[in-house]
Amino acid sequence: MSPDSPSLDPQPYTVNPGPDDDDPINNDRRSSTTSVASDFNNLKEIYGRLFKGESWQPVDNMHRDYEMSLHQLISGLYEPLAGLKLFHAPLESNGHPQWKVLDVGTGFGFWAVDFADQFQSASVVGIDVSPGMPDSVPPNAQFQVEDVSRFPWTLEDNYFDFIFIRNFGVCFSTKSVPAHANAV
Repeated sequence: MSPDSPSLDPQPYTVNPGPDDDDPINNDRRSSTTSVASDFNNLKEIYGRLFKGESWQPVDNMHRDYEMSLHQLISGLYEPLAGLKLFHAPLESNGHPQWKVLDVGTGFGFWAVDFADQFQSASVVGIDVSPGMPDSVPPNAQFQVEDVSRFPWTLEDNYFDFIFIRNFGVCFSTKSVPAHANAV
């Protein structure tokens, strides 16, 4: 890479797995995951931007800043209209939500971090094909590099109470969307 190319500092992308036995990431399928450090070897530079594998979205700091601005814009639009709801699913909380939440395609993790901050008794796991996890992670959130286009996933089946997905269709071919939606 040239010295003028966007940097991708591995420091902010530390995976934060919990040691708990009830942890969906640290189960017997853990060995099939990719380490964040090895994922940096799969980056390629195209026109001065960094990409991972076949992804059409850059994974550099410039794209991270764009995604943060977009997240703040969308959150700002929802705040006056819906009280800054991060989701519209009818989840039953019984006054104390202890949900197990999965954010599929977490990207840089902005939604997962906001959810974990807002619902501190929830356990939030964000997964994405690129190692773009945030610098600061709440104690009830963790992130994993996971290619959701490949089965089986390394996450435990039937573990999560709530699965959040956005822009799902842009990640897969039109033919594969139904199969992936059924798997979730």
